[in-house]
Amino acid sequence: MRYTIDAHRHNFAIWTAGKSIPNSFKKFGVVSQAINSTTLLNFVSTCESDIDQIEFDYLHKQWCITLLRKFSEHNLECSYGIAAKIIAIYLKTSITINANSNDALLAIIHPFIDNSILKNLPKNITEFNSIRKFSWLKLDEENYFFVINLIREKLGFCDWRLEMLWRPELE
Repeated sequence: MRYTIDAHRHNFAIWTAGKSIPNSFKKFGVVSQAINSTTLLNFVSTCESDIDQIEFDYLHKQWCITLLRKFSEHNLECSYGIAAKIIAIYLKTSITINANSNDALLAIIHPFIDNSILKNLPKNITEFNSIRKFSWLKLDEENYFFVINLIREKLGFCDWRLEMLWRPELE
């Protein structure tokens, strides 16, 4: 049996993604099955640094649709926000924390969006008041991209740096 560092990274990324979501989704290895039904592993393996934001957002939507479909097959109602967090944590574990600071992918990979991030958006940007009321657990595709695009517009970025708003000590 040959166990490579890439296989180990993939397994660890699945585990971290699974740990980031509610317990009700952790039945029967569904998170692993769902991630393995996407092209995420291929994306991580090829790490196409020439991909742009539009292409990445398209892939992100496809990955979310696949995850939602896989959860539905197991009679688990999953929101787009939950699927997006699975993807964000998987990519953070697989790519972001291993990347060089000048890696172009860092600027296009979505950060995870959860209640801690939403609550801690800058108080002096009044447009964020409209999204603080959202719960990441209930975000649909339209509202998810509304949040992502508003953050991009108001902060000038929506990538790993947004996690400076995350307070792990309060989790």
